[in-house]
Amino acid sequence: AVKAGETLLTLDQEERTLKYEQAQSELDSAILDHDANEKLVLQGAKSKTQFETMKAVLSRAKANLETARLELSRTDITAPFGGIVENTPPELGQLLRVGDSVVSILDIDPLIVKAFVPQTDIGELTLQTTGVATLLTGEVFTGKIHNISPSAQNSSRTFEIEFALDVNDKMPPLGVSARLVLDLNSVTAVEISPAIVSLSTPSKTADATASHNKTNDLIVKSVDFEGKVVYLPVERVKT
Repeated sequence: AVKAGETLLTLDQEERTLKYEQAQSELDSAILDHDANEKLVLQGAKSKTQFETMKAVLSRAKANLETARLELSRTDITAPFGGIVENTPPELGQLLRVGDSVVSILDIDPLIVKAFVPQTDIGELTLQTTGVATLLTGEVFTGKIHNISPSAQNSSRTFEIEFALDVNDKMPPLGVSARLVLDLNSVTAVEISPAIVSLSTPSKTADATASHNKTNDLIVKSVDFEGKVVYLPVERVKT
């Protein structure tokens, strides 16, 4: 792993140093010529046109020195952000051309698990939704949703979400599959056997609790504290 600003490799400085020294020498010469010709112009022995040419040479020499200085200062290639080096950096002495790829860094802050959520459930998720991701390796990480796609996939009509893992100092292998369980709005429920559930009828609802006054609802038969048979409504919840 590398940190932001850490030096990944250093380019050879020899050629850049020579160019800088040459540019410095040209600037020193241009300054001498400029100062000498300025005196001649004041004495009337040199035309102003010739002196303007000398001033242009001096300006160009200053610009060349600044360019050489910048090139010399750009020999250290540093990491733009923290992450993991994915490929092998160039070896000592290897020739690199302008535009060549030097190092690939994987951004692991945050480390993301991508998942797809049906459109019927996407409304229950927010950027504060927490959960647990279990990797195929058996490692378990907590975390929360980092990003929710604003639009559904054209083919599956599902929404892509990004779940950020709380990895701390424990770095899992990258690219493995994971099972994601999200903490949605919870309700208290009891699992009952379908065998004791029936549809309500007008005759049954007459003896049911006051809150249950609809027909064709799911009900269960029970006995109250007075020993009377009552029919209680069943509310189904989704797991």
